[in-house]
Amino acid sequence: MNKIRCIIMIGLLTGVLASVADVSVSFPVTDTVLRNLNVLTLEFTVDGSGDVTLDAQSSNGGALPQAVVNAWDGAAGTVSAVSLFNTSFTLTGVAKLNGSQVINLSTDANTPGPGLGVMNPILNGAGTEEIVWTYSGTGGLNFKGVDYGNRVANGDSNLTFLDSDTRTEYLLPNTSTSGSIDLVGEGFSLANGDSFIMTTDDLRNNLSARAASAGASVTGMTFEVIPEPATLGLISAFGGGILFIRRRFMM
Repeated sequence: MNKIRCIIMIGLLTGVLASVADVSVSFPVTDTVLRNLNVLTLEFTVDGSGDVTLDAQSSNGGALPQAVVNAWDGAAGTVSAVSLFNTSFTLTGVAKLNGSQVINLSTDANTPGPGLGVMNPILNGAGTEEIVWTYSGTGGLNFKGVDYGNRVANGDSNLTFLDSDTRTEYLLPNTSTSGSIDLVGEGFSLANGDSFIMTTDDLRNNLSARAASAGASVTGMTFEVIPEPATLGLISAFGGGILFIRRRFMM
């Protein structure tokens, strides 16, 4: 009996792991005028072959802000799990200042350069500014990386990420104005209705205040798409070990 249970558990876990796939989105900007996007909706559609397509939309009714986000549309990745074929999921991004939503999720190709920020294309403000991404869909997402640009030439420049149970600060090296932050294994995972927050940290390790100008633009992100197991009740029957693995990959 134990041998059969072990084989079934391995089969279930293999099915979950094999279904992991990466999806990427980037935020290039050529418009040299500051554009406020209000609410940014990233709608991902998976076709019958597993190809993922992005349709980006701005709630700002103007044609020019919509033209900015239309440039982000197109192929975004491929998923291998058949259960994800012919489905869709959404990331909705909003800007917040001191905890309150504002219209200024912004882009501008010139000042200081392409990317997303709050009130301008920079995310800074020593913890007062946030970009909040909320996931809607079946299964879940694991964030694997965030790309940044326009790093402020300041030793305090950082990007800080958090979800419901994880918060990590990443100091940005002064050796380059752009780069990528590796989030693999950091535990930034979303299920339906969960949010992933991008901000900056207000305090140094010695608890002194950071410079409010320190920060960077968000230029892209990568995550893996995790489908729901076919039968959660069946997995539950095999004990807490498999449930722990499911929580790690899916919540």
